[in-house]
Amino acid sequence: MTLEPREEEQNQIAVGRRKKRRWWLAVILSFFMPGLGQVYCGRFSRGVGFFCAYLVYESIVLLLVSFLPPAYIIVVPSLITAGYVIPVFGMIDSFLLAKRTGTDYELKAYNRWYVYPVLMAIVVLVGIGAALAFRSTVMEAFKINTNSCYPTLIPEDRVLVKKLVYIRGEPERGDMVVFRSLGDKLPYAKRVVAVAGDIVEMKDDELYVNGQKLMRKHVRRETLTDSTLEDSAARLPELEGNIWLETNGQGRYEIFLLGISPKKQRNIEKVEVPEKHVFVLGDNRSLSLDSRHFGPIGLDSIIGRADYTYQWDGSLFNIRQLDPK
Repeated sequence: MTLEPREEEQNQIAVGRRKKRRWWLAVILSFFMPGLGQVYCGRFSRGVGFFCAYLVYESIVLLLVSFLPPAYIIVVPSLITAGYVIPVFGMIDSFLLAKRTGTDYELKAYNRWYVYPVLMAIVVLVGIGAALAFRSTVMEAFKINTNSCYPTLIPEDRVLVKKLVYIRGEPERGDMVVFRSLGDKLPYAKRVVAVAGDIVEMKDDELYVNGQKLMRKHVRRETLTDSTLEDSAARLPELEGNIWLETNGQGRYEIFLLGISPKKQRNIEKVEVPEKHVFVLGDNRSLSLDSRHFGPIGLDSIIGRADYTYQWDGSLFNIRQLDPK
């Protein structure tokens, strides 16, 4: 039987729309975006499911970081690592799907080369928007550039700052807060040592809040050698000092005191903290630009509370609680 020209043309078109799925391409697409390999293999809904599962899981981890009490943050690196299971499983699934499709696989309407970069671009744009929204409203990372909060924070440390923590309350004594200076708009990290209504005084390195001298316990002697400090006193020839564990209300944190330091940086005349303000000091009491210089800071200038520092070692996030109890 001889095919009519029109029927033969239709069969050629049908054959042209059939193409076997390459397993290596499916895996590569899944690597760049969970679920994209499934779309390539003609399982659009399945691909969307993989992507949504990954997105939901990562969002849950971010929310846990934002709201978990500091003592439980140790579980977060394990949760982040566990999140790799979804994209890995997606790559395996796309490999098996591609292997099962034969040469008679009929291309879908979305099986066009330009569809895949468009989908990835959309995901990237959505991810950037979500990240910016998360950063502006929930949590933001800051890099430490000075030793003013040594030994708690050192240069090159990166801190995670919770922005929602003070929605229903105000800073407490012992909190490490990040705020912006009204003068230069730069972010500062300092320790809250007194809140509204408190009377603060410092005499000969001893800190008094409401007339009570804060208790502290000697931890160790240490030498500070880094030059990235906030004060010209960093040029002092002697940088030997002591680390103390100070107790302030419910807060317990380490402070550093040099053996030699100008008295004007140590002493504070009695100051009453006004409403909607807090009094902040650097944990490096001898070498810090803080409320001794610019006075109490307004609550409206506070970005949030710093509970953790983190480092990326190439494969895992190492998260550390700032003031472990």
